[in-house]
Amino acid sequence: MRHPSRPTCLSWATVAVAFVALTSAAIAESWNEYPVPKLARPGVAPGGRTGATPKIWIPLPKYLHPFHGELVLKHKDWDGNISSFAHKPAAHRCVVTITRIGSGGIGPQAWMCAFISEVASCNGAPDVNGDQLNADGSHMSFLGQMAYAGRSCGTMDIPRIYKAVGGY
Repeated sequence: MRHPSRPTCLSWATVAVAFVALTSAAIAESWNEYPVPKLARPGVAPGGRTGATPKIWIPLPKYLHPFHGELVLKHKDWDGNISSFAHKPAAHRCVVTITRIGSGGIGPQAWMCAFISEVASCNGAPDVNGDQLNADGSHMSFLGQMAYAGRSCGTMDIPRIYKAVGGY
């Protein structure tokens, strides 16, 4: 039995489990089906439908601006990964590859979130949705990852952020 004068302590594990449960519930209820962005090239894979709800984290505001250089946008069919980027700083070029809307169940919101995330990675954001590496190749710290709490695709104003990074 706990002594009445001693405060109760919550473990980090308890806090983390509660946070994940609350975030998951919020994401499940806030997913939207936006119109197809003009930059997207829809394609339908056999059995594909739109409206997938992957967990995509939106980078911090300082990385949410258009890429200053040549941004090359490529489209692909679903291969198990939503998107990727390849940044070539010396050439001032970044190649972003995103799964077509309709392929693998990817819907417009997931597509826009992937575009936002990859452009932000081109701008130097840590790859929080991939291998959790900083732009310099070092691993993100636990506190660095916690900065993304509450910044999931399903809880942000995605059309506004999409336009802010150069989408139309």
